[in-house]
Amino acid sequence: MKKKLDLEQRVNTTLNSLDDVQRATPGPFFFTRVEARLSREDKNSWEQISSFIGRPQIAFAGLCLVIVLNLWTILSQENLNSTARLDQTEQSSTEDYSVAANSFIYEENSELP
Repeated sequence: MKKKLDLEQRVNTTLNSLDDVQRATPGPFFFTRVEARLSREDKNSWEQISSFIGRPQIAFAGLCLVIVLNLWTILSQENLNSTARLDQTEQSSTEDYSVAANSFIYEENSELP
């Protein structure tokens, strides 16, 4: 019972808080500035660039270009990694022989005074 009264009180407080709400109004001379901008003939460079980039064809072409560049980067990276793995296996086999030869030479020299 107490919860129901508490809930009703919260609902009433919320509804009462809306009593003093007024309609939102724009700042002074807002409509004058909007009309002046709309009636202006020339556009500055940023407006021209943004209107060109904002075209759906240009935006779609740019998106496709980014996707193609990402795919190309990923595929070329995989090719470099596979080439590096082949070089590494070839190099490790030659290093095995050179380490063995070098360690043999050092063992012979360690016995000398």
